[in-house]
Amino acid sequence: MAVALLFGTGHHLTKPLLAPQAVALGADVVSAGVVVAAQGVGGLLAALTAGAVMDRIGGRRVMAAGAVVFAAGAGVMTAATSPEVLAAGNLVFGGGGVATWLAAQTLSTVARDDASTSRRIARVSTAGLVGQLCGPTLGGMLADAISVRMAFAAAAVAGVVLLPATLAHPRTPPHRGRTTATTATDAYLPGASTRALLTRRGLPAVVCATAIATSLQNIRQAFLPLYLDGLGWSSTEVGMILSIAGLGAVLSRAGLTMLDRRLGPAALITLCLLPGALTLGASVSVESVVLVAVIVAISGFSLGLAQPVTLLQITRITAQNERGRAVGIRIAANRIMQAAVPVAFGAVAGLMGLLTAFWFVSATCAVGGGAVAWSFRRLRR
Repeated sequence: MAVALLFGTGHHLTKPLLAPQAVALGADVVSAGVVVAAQGVGGLLAALTAGAVMDRIGGRRVMAAGAVVFAAGAGVMTAATSPEVLAAGNLVFGGGGVATWLAAQTLSTVARDDASTSRRIARVSTAGLVGQLCGPTLGGMLADAISVRMAFAAAAVAGVVLLPATLAHPRTPPHRGRTTATTATDAYLPGASTRALLTRRGLPAVVCATAIATSLQNIRQAFLPLYLDGLGWSSTEVGMILSIAGLGAVLSRAGLTMLDRRLGPAALITLCLLPGALTLGASVSVESVVLVAVIVAISGFSLGLAQPVTLLQITRITAQNERGRAVGIRIAANRIMQAAVPVAFGAVAGLMGLLTAFWFVSATCAVGGGAVAWSFRRLRR
């Protein structure tokens, strides 16, 4: 939980400040999208390799290596004097963060039974979201009181502290040989290849759901601050609004076990994706601070369900010794969207304005979310 908390805080310290800082360093809105997308590229590179590496050498080592890279990337961002250097630092920062978070999430799925797994996932996810709750406000306050560079430096400090936290985690042996699948009805061969996992019933729907949710969260966290900055909001005010989203997500994950017990996968993913998509467009269509806060809180609650719900479904369709690879596929999909969507968003915003770009992503994700929710109806509880 300490790893999740430190990662969440450091990650969300920087997220709302990236696009405004890129513009302050001379980037236009399209280039700012590239700077934001660099984190997704770094995360994608890590996700493509870290899952399989973890299955071979164990999660503790992957978490520790990720912490070092995470801190180094934040250090480069602190020293950046141009959008290009800021993007390079963000790429490294994203890679280290994904390696750490992938290992933490995968280790949270190792439990005695399905109910215990659900509780462990909820605890680790909630710890990460406490970081999401605190990070934006802390980053905004540091940016207003001192400078944006100080906020980036604070993220580097979080990465430095993250290293001993990862080393304090109990050793987990790498998965070798045969194990039993975590569901009684699905006895799959352990150690399945990436291609085999992608054809497994249920996993494509999980990957699509988490990719859509990640796209919505990424635009909300990275570009809503740019929009609000243009309206004259301070960094602290913007950070507080995004922290409200974190509070909504904490509440949703605190109730995950109950929701999972009472609702099926389709209802849960519908509750996640459709309100999450619609609130993105709504958040830039009102002027009242109170209304923006309420809309963002709903967005946080809905999208906060995505990570634990999809992770829980992975535990039900994979064996323990292939879990790292499966979680890596899930995170790779997230990072593909995190890399592609900001660039597309920046291009649309450059042509038609920020408001149109927000509604374009909102409508696209609502349609995609509806299709994914329909496919979830065929998944077993």
